[in-house]
Amino acid sequence: MISRFHYRNFDPNIDQRTRAESGIERIEEAAPYASTVLGIGERSDKAYGVSIDVYSKLGIFSATAQDAQFEEALRLVEEKIFAKLDAWKRERFVATKDLVPLGRPKDWVAIA
Repeated sequence: MISRFHYRNFDPNIDQRTRAESGIERIEEAAPYASTVLGIGERSDKAYGVSIDVYSKLGIFSATAQDAQFEEALRLVEEKIFAKLDAWKRERFVATKDLVPLGRPKDWVAIA
């Protein structure tokens, strides 16, 4: 898994860079197995645009956001991508929820 965050038309400070990289790591943990996550932060004349793409065998999850502040654009795009990954997880496991028993089996015995 190769995941990165790239910057265009600006040089982020250490706090911005750390925040972006930690966001990529959190998304990697939530993404399907063996996914690659690519983030791009770009500055235009009036705003920062941030996009995050998750490439997996199950498909591509993409989100974009813009804001006057890089940190807010990053927060918005992370919120969107996590919503997409959460929706995928709900859909993926809805078919198996009836097959996998939740809780303890009735014959379960605790060993002290």
